Amino acid sequence: MHFDLVDALLMILVIAVSLWVGRRSSPLARAVLVGSALAISALLFLPTWVLRRVAGRERVESLQAAAQTVSLTLPDIVHFVAFAALAALLWTLRPDLRGWRGVAALLVLAVAAELTQVLTSRREPRLSDVAINLVGAVVGVLLARMFVRPARSG
Repeated sequence: MHFDLVDALLMILVIAVSLWVGRRSSPLARAVLVGSALAISALLFLPTWVLRRVAGRERVESLQAAAQTVSLTLPDIVHFVAFAALAALLWTLRPDLRGWRGVAALLVLAVAAELTQVLTSRREPRLSDVAINLVGAVVGVLLARMFVRPARSG
């Protein structure tokens, strides 16, 4: 595997965003948020051959086959699930990001995840991925809202 300046820059960006996601939270929530952000970034940025090596070729191929049954690609499914998970975790573990701040953060992250792909020759930014990221984020927030009730004041 070739590691260059662009890879180092992406790694720095991923770590910075992961730390931002975990700020203003309890130590346990911070660990979950930072770890999840790092894992989601790996899913979004690592080449498919690395994911095959980590997850197993058979597992990746079965996921690709399952994705095709709903007329999607495996990267589409990964984008959707990654942003649904991130949105649900942010909603659940970062009460300060419920509402417009959370919507803005998820919008910026959805667009940034695609724009940063310009930096590498292994990935190609797509407007459809931004849309999939945003749909996943909406689903994640809706699921989290079903299970997390805001604390009542007074």
